[in-house]
Amino acid sequence: MASGDVRRLIDMIKDQDGEGSGLDTDLLRGLPADFTCSKNANGYQKLPTGLIIQWGRGLTTSDSNGIASFTFPIAFPNACFQVVAVDVGDACYDYGIEDGQINTTGFSCDVKFSNGNVAASVPVGIRYIAIGY
Repeated sequence: MASGDVRRLIDMIKDQDGEGSGLDTDLLRGLPADFTCSKNANGYQKLPTGLIIQWGRGLTTSDSNGIASFTFPIAFPNACFQVVAVDVGDACYDYGIEDGQINTTGFSCDVKFSNGNVAASVPVGIRYIAIGY
């Protein structure tokens, strides 16, 4: 196939899936699909579909209202769909993450003692996994 024919074929594929999509055209041009990752304790995995999975372990102190905030290793470009967090510290705390407490750069959670009272200014340790794009 002549180089002009290859260029026309690539242009036709680009018209279908869009340049920079990580799909056919990018692979034909020799560009890898985006599988960027960080294999650290606080890390992430990007998928060529645009989804990003992030995980981590955090330790912070709740504020006077019992809110503890955590930052993702990287910001989600568009949205974070879900965060699942579990306690890695003292089991006497309960955590609650509501929709309004999740954003593209991190999340926060309400920290309460097991009796339901606000746990203000206490150390909070969690492990989490987050999914977004």
